[in-house]
Amino acid sequence: MTPNDADAYHGRGWSYAKMGEYDRAIKDYNEALRINPANLKAVANRRLADVQNGDYQLAMVDQVRYLWLKFGKVDGMVLLVLLVVSIALALQFGIKRARRIDVIGRRPQP
Repeated sequence: MTPNDADAYHGRGWSYAKMGEYDRAIKDYNEALRINPANLKAVANRRLADVQNGDYQLAMVDQVRYLWLKFGKVDGMVLLVLLVVSIALALQFGIKRARRIDVIGRRPQP
């Protein structure tokens, strides 16, 4: 493999991910992004590997980076705001739903 070939690192990382070796995949995606910081495929696939590893914070960072690279500053900011609002609504719905289940699950006091 050529030391400065971002596509080669991305391809090997993708192969590792398909085999379930997410840590090795992330290392290769990181190297691909070191060589070419604007590599959308490496950002997107590293995000998926982070999710598989249970590292949701890093996956969110990569999601924001992906949107920023793909859509630019203005569109990326609009999409980021929509993403944050949708997460906030999902959390609020989850909390309200949990409370409703708790209230419904209680038996009336005699």
